[in-house]
Amino acid sequence: MGVYRAESIKDIMKMIGKNQMYLPDIQRKFVWSEEQIESFFDSILKGYPIGTFLFWRLNYNQNNNNRIQNNNNGITYTFYEFIRDYNENNLNFNSQVPKPMIGDGSGDGSGDGSFTAVLDGQQRLTSLYIALRGTYNGKEFYLNILKIPEDNGSNYEFKFLTQAQAASHDNQHIWFHVRDVLGWQRATVNTYVEELINQYNDLGDIIGQNRGRIINVLAELWNQLCNGQTPLINYYEVDDIDIYDILEIFVRVNSGGTKLSKSDLLFSTIVANWNEARREIEDLLREQEVRKFNFDTDFILKACLSLSNLPIALKKATLTPDNIGIIQGNWDSIKKAIINTVELISRFGFNEKTLTSNNAVIPIAYYFKTQVNGIDDQNEKRIENYLIRALIKQIYGVHSDNILEKIRETMRNAPNGGVNAFPLEDLLNADLGNGKSLKITEEDVEEILKYRYDRQSDYTFMTLSLLYSNMLNPNIIFHQDHIHPKSFFARNKLEGILGDRFTDELWNDWKEKSNMLPNLQLLEGRANQKKQNTPFKEWLNQNYNEETRERFLRDNFIPADIDLSINNFEEFFEKRKELLKRRLYEIFGINENGREQPNDQVQNEQQNNVLQGQENHIGGTIVAFTLNGEGHQVNSWSNALVEVCKIVLDRNNDRDRMNDITHVMLNGRNRRNPRQRFYINPNQETRQNLRKINEEIYVDTSGLNPSSFVNLSKEVLRHFGYDPEEDFQIETRN
Repeated sequence: MGVYRAESIKDIMKMIGKNQMYLPDIQRKFVWSEEQIESFFDSILKGYPIGTFLFWRLNYNQNNNNRIQNNNNGITYTFYEFIRDYNENNLNFNSQVPKPMIGDGSGDGSGDGSFTAVLDGQQRLTSLYIALRGTYNGKEFYLNILKIPEDNGSNYEFKFLTQAQAASHDNQHIWFHVRDVLGWQRATVNTYVEELINQYNDLGDIIGQNRGRIINVLAELWNQLCNGQTPLINYYEVDDIDIYDILEIFVRVNSGGTKLSKSDLLFSTIVANWNEARREIEDLLREQEVRKFNFDTDFILKACLSLSNLPIALKKATLTPDNIGIIQGNWDSIKKAIINTVELISRFGFNEKTLTSNNAVIPIAYYFKTQVNGIDDQNEKRIENYLIRALIKQIYGVHSDNILEKIRETMRNAPNGGVNAFPLEDLLNADLGNGKSLKITEEDVEEILKYRYDRQSDYTFMTLSLLYSNMLNPNIIFHQDHIHPKSFFARNKLEGILGDRFTDELWNDWKEKSNMLPNLQLLEGRANQKKQNTPFKEWLNQNYNEETRERFLRDNFIPADIDLSINNFEEFFEKRKELLKRRLYEIFGINENGREQPNDQVQNEQQNNVLQGQENHIGGTIVAFTLNGEGHQVNSWSNALVEVCKIVLDRNNDRDRMNDITHVMLNGRNRRNPRQRFYINPNQETRQNLRKINEEIYVDTSGLNPSSFVNLSKEVLRHFGYDPEEDFQIETRN
């Protein structure tokens, strides 16, 4: 079945460079750091054992021009090249083996088709190849030949350096380009040292004094890397074996070094049964939107199982050939669902830092996979509501597989199997086990209000994003800002401000509260940088007049009827906390008794479904609404939206605010309204499909339904200073 062999490092590097050695699908990505490679070479130069390697000998069937086929068993495999130039800021996926496959390095396809695949030793061999033939973060590999370890446990000084760094030398550093040794014969060592003496005239004495030691270290480096008489790469080579036996060997031997994760080994099982799995998954992880998040193979595998309605637990018993076939058959729809999901949560404002659980997005992808006609604004809001609840409640912990199973079961059992409407209400009422629930209670809100910027910045940002969701623009960078600057809560600063009122107890209390949610707001990045340590009251008066100040305070849930100086921080904190609590109660549908009730979105949707049903059944509907106590009625939802817009624009001459609404909030860039509805001075062609509000502003009312009418009307009213819940009522009459 196999035989032990040995080769020099130099000969193995030649094999890799001449397309005689590759990596099978079952290998994972290269993960070693610069420091690990440097330490590895130190071990080599010191003569330490570097472990046995395991190779797999195959023959390439030239008639199969897509993949490699073992002539002994007829099974087709996919192989990958070694990485030569590594950059830790990139994804660094190995390239699939090009065709034709060259077996003997002849370069013309005339070889016998034999080649070697590495089963154990990828990290070590890739490290050697990068150091001796390539680069790490654009730097090449050098040895400081003036640092010779003594018998005190010190190390040789190997480093990845730029050319400029390597050219810099002094009486403690002369950098030798390690790859140069591959072109030597042993006798070349003396010649090289003589050249050094001539090259570095200013260091000639130092080189001369260390000449013998330098010769010895370079001779030993050549011996360890190049000497075919005492080869360092000892390996066991197997052939005449199929992929399933190879997989078993691979799992057994990969238990040392930088250990493979469970998902790495399970991934090997998938690629053993689905040749394109590695390329497909790596291509998905390369997608621009997907790269914004910390998604990995483990996440993709779990999503595949969930979206294929298979058991979600990542274990060998789950990934049977039949189940892998099901995943392969569903792959196109799975990939599309994942891409749609990450695009949506990106519009919600999430990124790799604020998405605190990858598992939380899998149910969203499951929902996307069931949809045929896309997702409307109402369902996007329901999805966002679910996601924030899931992250705040931290439901995906040690029992995440069970939670995902229960959520998937709930979605499948929802009306229409979760098709069309995202089943938020069903999920809120679901028993997720282990005391987990998506319902937000009064106690939960109290804990949310205690979130601290210095300890839970992800959660404070997520909660602020929820509170400010009607104002956020994904094209603008927002910062978490301390309303009363953090610097004012330093002991000496606060003592100077409060004078006789200052006590250690008060200082400790205010210092704790300064980082809590009631003292945080979202502020545009540029505005936050400008604000810096300016006292809040002073900054507010500098940047806002009486009218805009009132709007700023309202939009930021800041009490307007109190002294906003730092001296009054305690009252400010408690009153803003109450305003935030009231808003969170509204968002999560918590009544005055602290119990969750159907949220506004669900109630609105239920009402709108009734209204839509009336319109469809009777064939026409009179929409009557009251705005600020004045009654209005029109004969369609489109006319109703136009009428609402005309009323608020006629009553308001605030040009800046009107432009802000049309340009920013309602023009398609707002994450809650990805579709462009409002236009300023559209061209004639576009104008033909729009409804006119006034001489400049037009609105697209196509596809308008009761739900989108209510949402858009409330958005317009809210941004013009109305309270939609108080000032706006709607009814229908047949």
